[in-house]
Amino acid sequence: MMVLGIRSVNGDYGRGGSERLITMEDLLDAIEVTKPTTIEWLTTIKNYIKYANQGCHYSEAAAFIKENL
Repeated sequence: MMVLGIRSVNGDYGRGGSERLITMEDLLDAIEVTKPTTIEWLTTIKNYIKYANQGCHYSEAAAFIKENL
């Protein structure tokens, strides 16, 4: 969120606006255009657990998912 808010401020400044602080409005605008990726992340980690966990690198994640989801 912060990066998108900062880009908004920098964009205003780059288009000839005055230098200003980041505002709550900048952050709220960033939230509106941001897509949550939690489901995609969980799908990815489940695939890693299922197909690429031969070295048990994802055992902690597997235990967490089993316990909490």
